[in-house]
Amino acid sequence: MSAVLWKIDLSCLPVKGLKMIDIFTTKLSGSAIGYDIYGLFTIQKSSILAIFGTILTYFIVAVQFKPDRTGERCLEILKNVTSLQTISNNTCTCISN
Repeated sequence: MSAVLWKIDLSCLPVKGLKMIDIFTTKLSGSAIGYDIYGLFTIQKSSILAIFGTILTYFIVAVQFKPDRTGERCLEILKNVTSLQTISNNTCTCISN
C-alpha cells in the first residue's frame, strides 16, 4: 500500500494536500497514541469513549427498569386475584354438590 502511495507526484498537490498525506502516512507508520496496557493492547481516545458510552447506557436502562411501588402493588393484586379464584372454585364445588 505504501509503495503505491509513494508513486504519487507530490509536486502538483497544494500545501494542504501535502499536509493531509503527511498526517495520513504518519498515522499508518507510527505507533498508536494512548495508554499501553502491559503490551497487550492500547487504550485510545475512541476506546475510552466507547467504554463510557456503554456504562452510561447501562445506567440509563437500569434506571428505567428500577422496581418501584407499582411492582409491589401488582404483586398484591395478583395475590388478591388468586385468593378470589380459590374462593370462587370452592363456591362452585359447593353449588355442584
